[in-house]
Amino acid sequence: MEATVKKTGGKTHGKRCIAAGCSNVKSAEVAMFLFPKDEDLSKAWAKQVQRTRKDWEPTKYSVLCSEHFTRDSFDESALLRAQVGIATKRTLILKKGAIPTVFPRVGTSAVGQLSTSTSRPARSAFAMRERKRKVEELLAESEVEISSFASTEESMEMATDTDMAPEQSNECGGSYHMELEGLKRMVAFFEDILEIGTLVTDRHRQIAKWIRENMPYTKHLYDIWHVAKSVGKKLKAICKLKGCEDLKAWQHRIINHLYWAVVFSTQDDAELIVDKWKSVERHVLNLHRGHGGKFPTCAHKRLQSRAHKKKWIKPTVKLEKLVTDKMLCKDIGKLSAVHQTSKVEGFHSLIIQFAPKSYVYSYTGMLCRTLLAGLHYNENASRHTATTKAGEQRFKIRYPKYKAGGHVVKKILVEATFSYVDDLMREVVDLCKKPSADRPVQLEEPPTLSSAMEKPDKAEAIKAHASRFKTK
Repeated sequence: MEATVKKTGGKTHGKRCIAAGCSNVKSAEVAMFLFPKDEDLSKAWAKQVQRTRKDWEPTKYSVLCSEHFTRDSFDESALLRAQVGIATKRTLILKKGAIPTVFPRVGTSAVGQLSTSTSRPARSAFAMRERKRKVEELLAESEVEISSFASTEESMEMATDTDMAPEQSNECGGSYHMELEGLKRMVAFFEDILEIGTLVTDRHRQIAKWIRENMPYTKHLYDIWHVAKSVGKKLKAICKLKGCEDLKAWQHRIINHLYWAVVFSTQDDAELIVDKWKSVERHVLNLHRGHGGKFPTCAHKRLQSRAHKKKWIKPTVKLEKLVTDKMLCKDIGKLSAVHQTSKVEGFHSLIIQFAPKSYVYSYTGMLCRTLLAGLHYNENASRHTATTKAGEQRFKIRYPKYKAGGHVVKKILVEATFSYVDDLMREVVDLCKKPSADRPVQLEEPPTLSSAMEKPDKAEAIKAHASRFKTK
C-alpha cells in the first residue's frame, strides 16, 4: 500500500516514493516524479519497480524519487548551473524517455548514489579519439576537395577546434584585404595536413589572382549564388530602362536558367556551360533553335498551349550585352556545380548573432564569441527538417525587404541543441577546483586598431579645436 502524508500543494508534494525500502519525500536534495502519461513508458517504469515489488501496479498518484535514476537520466545543464551558483527553479529535470534503473534489494545501500556526484563522464577522451580518427582518414586520402575555406563539416570542425583567432584589419592594411589574408592563413594551416585539390570561393579578384599565382595545381571554382546575385542586380537595373519593361517578368527565370546551365552540365566542360547560358538570350525571344556552339537547341519539349503563350520579349541590346559579357561568361565557366559557400556564409551569419556588429568587443571577447559560434555551428549545422504528426515536412513563408513584396519559402528545422554549454560549464567547474598555478595562462592580446596612430597632446588638441558654427 502506498504511504502518503497530507498533501499541502503541488502534484508531488507530501507523497512518498513507492520503491521497496525507500520512503523519501520531496526535499531540496530529492525530487519526486509522477509516472509518465505515455502508456509504454509507464509500463517500463512499472517493470523496473516490480524487480523489488512483485505484482505491483501504478496508480495516477504513484511517484518515484530521483534516487532511482542514474546521472545520465537528468538534464545536466540544470545540475551544472546549481554547482556554479546560478539560481534554478528545479535542479533535477528528467530527460525525455528516461527510465529508472536503480532498485537494489531491500537491505543493501545502493540507493542514494545518484546523482549529484560531479565525476566527469569519459566523453571528452572519446571526442578526442574521434577527432584524431577524422584527421587520420583525411590524411589517408591522396586528394581532398575543400569547398570554400574548408566548408565541409570535417574541415570546419578541424578549423574550429584548432585555429579560430580573429583577424584584425590593421594586420593586413584594411578591411578590403582581410578576406585574402584569411585565405592565406587557411592555406598555411592545412598545408601540412591536406592537399587542396579544389577550392570554391566567391568572385574576389585579389583571391583569384593569388590562387592563380600561388596554387597552380589547385582547381579554383566560384560559388553560383554570388554570380547569380550580381546578374540579378544588373537585370533589375535593365528592367527600369525605357523599352525593357517586359524583361521584368523574366528576371527570376533567367536566374533559374543560370543555375540549370551549371548544375545540369559536366563540371569540366566550361564551354558547354557558357553556351547553355547564352541560349537564354534567344529563348526569351521565342527562338529555341540555332543557338550555336555545343548547345544548338533548347532542352525543353515543344511548347504547347499556355506555355507557348508566354510574354515573349523583343530583342534588347542591353540584355545581349549582359548575357554575352566576356568577363561574366569566363566566370560562369568556372562555377561549381557541387560545392558551394553556403555553409561558410551560414557560419558568418551565426557569428553576427554571437557578436553583433552594433557592439565593440575586445580581442579576447571577440575570440570567445567566435569560438562559441563555432561550437554551436558544429553541433547544429546538420539539423534536419521538422515534420508534422502526419510525417510531412514543415515550411514557413517570409517576405524579406530585398524581395520588394516577393516571398521566400524556407524549411523549418528541428530545435537547436546546446549540449556544448554543459561541456563548457563542466570544464569551468573542473578548472575552479584546480590550483591557480595549473590554470590556463591569460591570452596575450595583440595591439588595438588605434595603437599605431599618433595621439596628440590634450592641451594642443583643445587649442587647435575650432567649431564650424558661430559661437558666442
